[in-house]
Amino acid sequence: MGRRRKNKRGYSAAIAVLATAAIVLAATAIVLVVLLMRSAPDEPDDAHAGGDPGAGGAPELSAWLADWDQDEGLTDAEPLLDALTSVQLFAAYFGPDDELYFTDAFPAMLTRMNEAAQRQESSEQAERGQSETTGRSAQAERGRSETTGQPAGQDREQAEPAGRSEQQERGQSKSAERSEQQERGQPSTRLDLTVVNDRYAADGTAVQKDPELLSRLVASAESRSRHTDAIAEAALSRGFGGVEIDYERVKDEDWPSMCLFYAELYERLQAVGLELRVVLEPRAPVERLDLPEGPVYVMMAYNLYGTHSGPGPKADHAFVAELAERLAHVPGQPYMALATGGFVWQAGGQAAALTEREAASLAAEAETTPQRDEASGALHFAYTDAEDGQPRTVWYADGRTLTGWAETASRAGVPRIALWRLGGLEPDTLAQLRGLAGP
Repeated sequence: MGRRRKNKRGYSAAIAVLATAAIVLAATAIVLVVLLMRSAPDEPDDAHAGGDPGAGGAPELSAWLADWDQDEGLTDAEPLLDALTSVQLFAAYFGPDDELYFTDAFPAMLTRMNEAAQRQESSEQAERGQSETTGRSAQAERGRSETTGQPAGQDREQAEPAGRSEQQERGQSKSAERSEQQERGQPSTRLDLTVVNDRYAADGTAVQKDPELLSRLVASAESRSRHTDAIAEAALSRGFGGVEIDYERVKDEDWPSMCLFYAELYERLQAVGLELRVVLEPRAPVERLDLPEGPVYVMMAYNLYGTHSGPGPKADHAFVAELAERLAHVPGQPYMALATGGFVWQAGGQAAALTEREAASLAAEAETTPQRDEASGALHFAYTDAEDGQPRTVWYADGRTLTGWAETASRAGVPRIALWRLGGLEPDTLAQLRGLAGP
């Protein structure tokens, strides 16, 4: 009996040691798990957060063309067309009876833009045909090499151009949408009709960004239906591939009806094969809006300084980053709209818009060198007007400014860029803008 009691005490001691070891191992495992969780990078909560340039989709570039500056705009559009996913033609306005209204300059702009798009499409088709021919020739040469036993390396100079052409062809297809347009025989750069809430009275005077007009248009299901039908008919009859709504200064009480209008217009346009884009002002309360899925949203990242303020850049990096963060509340993969050109301010505070080329010309005439602002990347300079002897201050964007803003947006998860607007851009800026469209 004494030996059995001794064995029992030994077994109890062994069990206690094993239990203690198990507890230590479990505690160690828990500590390791906690350390690993703390060291792992945080996952973004949404499609736009986390600073992942790919989170908001592939890089894309679109641009506006204004009816009042179509000569300069078309000059800029031609070398950029193969890099643009879409071009927005600005604009359809409103007449005294709330009907859609087009200026006399609009038909000519549409015709000229269609001709430019067709020329670009013909050029792309010719390049694709040449690529296919070159590819077939290289394949035939490789076949002959295999038949005769000639080393394949001797055909490398002939085969490599085909490979490069195929890479260029793949690069020209910016998205599935562009491929589908090509299959339908449409230009790969989609043309959209922009509708803006500027209203012209019978005497020719205009109210820009009229909020009262918007209240009437979206007041009821019947008024929204009439408006969506009018927009669809205007776009279809003119051969557009999509519509863009640029309704600004929306009253707070009109936002619920406006969101219903966006949803109803999207369904109406989809039924006839048209796309919808919606422009949002920085003041739009996107955090609390019930924006519908489907439309592509565009956030205006400009007007930080302008006719409403003293001198300064149209945007800065902090402004762009803040807007990109707010776009996390917007459905889909939105665009960030960046503004070209700038403003010149008089001593009294009055400001006038000017293009990049006009700003550079003023600097050259004043024999001054523009300085680059670190916070915005914009250029600025001061000079004395030769006619009235009064001081002037100029702020404007060049290619480096625009690509810098675009990089800020991309790092924040918004790599799709819309340019307001074409016209008066320097050649070096056009070359840099092509890089925003991605490979």
